[in-house]
Amino acid sequence: MARFNLIENYIYIYQLDAYLILPVYPDRLTDSLGSTFASTNALARTAPIYSYSYSGPRTVTVTLELNRDLINETNVNNDSFSDKVISIGDDYIDTLVNYLQAMALPAYKAQEASAKTVNPPMVAVRFGNTLFVKGIVSGNITLYWSGGVGKDGKYKDISLSFTVLETDPQDADSIAKWGSFRGLETALTKGLYRA
Repeated sequence: MARFNLIENYIYIYQLDAYLILPVYPDRLTDSLGSTFASTNALARTAPIYSYSYSGPRTVTVTLELNRDLINETNVNNDSFSDKVISIGDDYIDTLVNYLQAMALPAYKAQEASAKTVNPPMVAVRFGNTLFVKGIVSGNITLYWSGGVGKDGKYKDISLSFTVLETDPQDADSIAKWGSFRGLETALTKGLYRA
């Protein structure tokens, strides 16, 4: 019987139904969640009365330093992503960058001849046993190209920064139990195993 291990670092892109294995951890992750309360000033009270309004959304900002050769070597057996290479000469970094930039825009799917719906750009991101988030890519997707240039005329190193807003509702009990690793048990993890 074969033993399978869950891939620990990845970006899963729902529009592609594919994941990219990340061989590195970010130097820094930002994971924030806040609450909003409405305040009412009551007569004869020295402090207002606060009523809970809403929480979130949870916001996770990821900055990755990636190397083209290392990404290609790590994903050489990743059948999930290998058939998604867009054109001859592109590799895993090019495809990841193209799709993350595409995440800044919605995908329109016609359900009926008279109606269109907007599919939000969903991703799931996991870093070891520290952080998991499933949500939409929001705001800027920022790229910094650096390092040497290969024979293909492409930079070897890339710094990639993007923000994910969590879409799954959470409660105090699940956050107290799972912290920044919440939501993995309900996310799509099909195929995220290696022998």
